[in-house]
Amino acid sequence: MKVCHIIGSLRIGGAERQFVNIVNNLPCEEVHAVFLTSDKDDGFYSELKPEVKKLFVPTRLRYAFVSIWRISQYLKNNNIDIVQTHMNWANAYGAIAALLAGTPIVVSTFHGENEYSNLGFFGSIYHLMQKYIVFRHVDAGFAVSEQILENLIARGYLSRARALLIGNAVDVPPESELSRPGSNQRVLIGAVGRLVPEKDFDCFLTAVSLLSEYEFDVVIIGDGPLRSSLLEKAKSLGLSDRVRFLGARNDVNRWMSQLDIFVMSSISEGEPMALLEAMSYGVPVVATRVGNIPTLVRQEREGLLVESNDPGALAGGIKSLIDDQSFRVSCGMMARKKIQEERSIDALVGKYLDIYRSLLADKVNS
Repeated sequence: MKVCHIIGSLRIGGAERQFVNIVNNLPCEEVHAVFLTSDKDDGFYSELKPEVKKLFVPTRLRYAFVSIWRISQYLKNNNIDIVQTHMNWANAYGAIAALLAGTPIVVSTFHGENEYSNLGFFGSIYHLMQKYIVFRHVDAGFAVSEQILENLIARGYLSRARALLIGNAVDVPPESELSRPGSNQRVLIGAVGRLVPEKDFDCFLTAVSLLSEYEFDVVIIGDGPLRSSLLEKAKSLGLSDRVRFLGARNDVNRWMSQLDIFVMSSISEGEPMALLEAMSYGVPVVATRVGNIPTLVRQEREGLLVESNDPGALAGGIKSLIDDQSFRVSCGMMARKKIQEERSIDALVGKYLDIYRSLLADKVNS
């Protein structure tokens, strides 16, 4: 079986991390990866295994047909059996290219709710391509959360019979790399995500400022358009000595292994990869009750859940974990156990292979 996965780029982000996890672990005859960019140096590219065959196709809407044609010829020349696309324009470009190439099976993946937002002129074009061209020809669509799945169906992008719920997964680290809550003299609190409104780091900083009587440090990993305003916010709250903005990094796992508490303050999520990674390292969680987070984090089991946009509640959750080290350790152990049992990359790859084989068999028999 020859499989090709298509994505816009491998900039540092949750969906991009999931893409790398999948293509690096698929036990297929050949695994190909197509990127809709010419940038080979940014993000997670260096983490792709050498045996993954790569194609870079820079794309712009004004010469979309040329890009789609290049991809279609690549798929045809390499006799690809399965195309799986990921996010936004890759879903559109990849599905149309696969159709032109005569690829037997095409599936598309949705990693977040914002992917089907109708944003202005380009958003309208994207919506029309998805609804009236792409999803009339794909064999299945994958959503990483129940909420995303239901929205895909409601928008008419997929019939319920072709919409499948498949959550994210991570490589589970060995015991030797795990977080050791309480091993630091000062509690280390971490958050990971793009510095964008949906992540609501403004709320997180406000919550941290309400805990001035405690000894702790904060690291925020990620970059984005709100970086300057968040730095100014931290300064105005007197947090400059406590909070470090580390920017976008390739070594997130190294920091996960040092954390005592992981915080996610988002007002909107699909199924966040950063949360899964923190849990896999045995880090207890304080998170908002949005998206698929409540499925992953059960109250007082893997961590604590609070309502979004409520700094007081977020501070209260963090305070509870700082105050009770045994509770912190217990939540961390439960978090890791949940990921080991339900969200390992091996289990995810096995699900995809089963679906690929079933779709190919149905195609042969039809």
